[in-house]
Amino acid sequence: VDVTGAGGPFCDILMSEWSPKILLVSFGGKASETKTSVYSNKTGEDQYLNRVSELWFVGKELMRCRQIYGIERSMAKNIAQRGYDQRKTGNNLRIIIEPKGTYKTRIGHSPDEEDSVFLMIDCARQRCGLMAMEPPPKINEDGQLRRPVKSMKILKAARHNENTELI
Repeated sequence: VDVTGAGGPFCDILMSEWSPKILLVSFGGKASETKTSVYSNKTGEDQYLNRVSELWFVGKELMRCRQIYGIERSMAKNIAQRGYDQRKTGNNLRIIIEPKGTYKTRIGHSPDEEDSVFLMIDCARQRCGLMAMEPPPKINEDGQLRRPVKSMKILKAARHNENTELI
């Protein structure tokens, strides 16, 4: 759950009433010390200026590597429309995503649904060690590439199912 702004007191209530295991993420806080890829020793902190930038870019990399797929066309469009910039900090060139307010003004709506998807992906990263990597080719009997069984549609269904615990 995003603890930025009014999210902090909300998270306090969630943790006391529901579960202390909730993953707390400060979108405006510093990026994590978690590795961003199997192929690199760089951490989120090395590559991104803040946590929300890390969430979006690592999530997009997992989609590019086909570890997460099946995203609805409207969500894919919204994800692709969010801008970013690179800023030099010390010896590092780090990525910062377009602020939510700027995106909202430019596009006409907030990226809240996309943020929630990237929070679920980050939960898999932080709790289960999910990292982006190129998939090995999976070939079926006809010599065609097979897709993995899980998709974003399953995650979306889980997100809307009150009996699912995504902690």
